[in-house]
Amino acid sequence: MVIAALDVKDGPALARWFKAFDAEHPVDLLIVNAGMFTGHGRFVPETVQEMTELLRTNLEGAALTITAAVPMMRARQRGRIAIVGSLAALYPLADAPAYSASKAGVIAYGEALREWLAPDHVAVSLIYPGHIKTAQVEHHVGALPLMVSAETAARIIKRGLDRGRTSIAFPKALLWLIRAGRLVPWRVRAMLGRGNRFYVAKPEPTSQAPSAPVGASAGH
Repeated sequence: MVIAALDVKDGPALARWFKAFDAEHPVDLLIVNAGMFTGHGRFVPETVQEMTELLRTNLEGAALTITAAVPMMRARQRGRIAIVGSLAALYPLADAPAYSASKAGVIAYGEALREWLAPDHVAVSLIYPGHIKTAQVEHHVGALPLMVSAETAARIIKRGLDRGRTSIAFPKALLWLIRAGRLVPWRVRAMLGRGNRFYVAKPEPTSQAPSAPVGASAGH
């Protein structure tokens, strides 16, 4: 087993590491799973810094990881790339807009990549998990419908990859609810989904001193 700690946002470092690793252990399956989650707090919206870091990690990091490994896979004319997205790519979460955007982006990237790599016999599998019981959800407050354990998620993904599936989505009940929801106006979806909203536990904003009246000096 080889373990390395790498920053997925550092393209040159990823490329160097993959080239050296692949020379000793040719990669036949690349699982692109590095990511992070943030969202709106109860009283605090997600910040620009949070959104930027999330998008860079989840979307840019995924693209850079794939870019580092693809040249060797294309040269061998074989391999599979498994990209972990989210059902949030199909049904964006009002409480986690940047996360939803990052997963929609990485799925779109994967769909384009699939067609581009087809002549090189490198397959692309797109994975759409729902809520998974990991440390991530410990910060969620509210409904997390049809959540599955990490062990169940891993078993479903492995089974799909073993069968060569290009799309792996679960839980199926949630997938069908999402598809049905897409057939109705968004306001109806929002009303029906109101009971499944959540927020991310964050420190509440501190109370600020009252603003100075017009014409008064508020600073030095």
